[in-house]
Amino acid sequence: MLAVVTSGALVGVEAQPVQVEVNAGEFGEAGVYLVGLPDAAVKESKDRVSSALANSGFRMPQTRTTINLAPGHLRKEGPCYDLPIALGLLAATNQLRPETLEGYLIAGEMSLSGALRPVRGGLAFGLLARKQKLKGVLLPAESAEEAVLAEGVSVYPVKSLDEAVRFLEGDHVIAPMEPGKSSFYRRPDVAHTVDFSEIKGQHQVRRAVEIAVAGGHNLLMMGKPIETVKV
Repeated sequence: MLAVVTSGALVGVEAQPVQVEVNAGEFGEAGVYLVGLPDAAVKESKDRVSSALANSGFRMPQTRTTINLAPGHLRKEGPCYDLPIALGLLAATNQLRPETLEGYLIAGEMSLSGALRPVRGGLAFGLLARKQKLKGVLLPAESAEEAVLAEGVSVYPVKSLDEAVRFLEGDHVIAPMEPGKSSFYRRPDVAHTVDFSEIKGQHQVRRAVEIAVAGGHNLLMMGKPIETVKV
């Protein structure tokens, strides 16, 4: 049975759509085969997902199963595909209704117990979901606080694989996060508590910015951070 989960891949500071396609019940030697240009961290997700499913009361497929991360030309990096792969496996083995996955962008790293850990790119995932006109984003709680800054899309924080499954099946209610309650949200009237004293190194950049601000000048920085800054 084929199941498809929408996720994303970080390319610079933006996220590109990725479809996690899981097909179980294939003929051939039993095992899980992961394709779609995954890096080492993505390949290791098979082991994390296997333990997380078992510790959450679910089962791995007993047949040959292919997981494809599409598009194939885009390199997939990091552990953010753990949760979509796990949910795709559950849907492909009739442990989760496939239609419940429609309209959600899903990402998250899983521990062996099934608990979720934050991933990079929460805001980028939120912006991608809004651009794709999806109905919601499922992310670990800490990443959801960042994603909610992309106003116009519902962001649902989940703490574990089990909670994500119960939410999708309608057995557990999770209210969408409110932007004002995010720790990343700062009201205009709240003074910033960080300044240049928090920056280590980059003396030339700091000096250039101080001079530009003091004199009301424009500032153009070029090159990599370790290179000389041209003002």
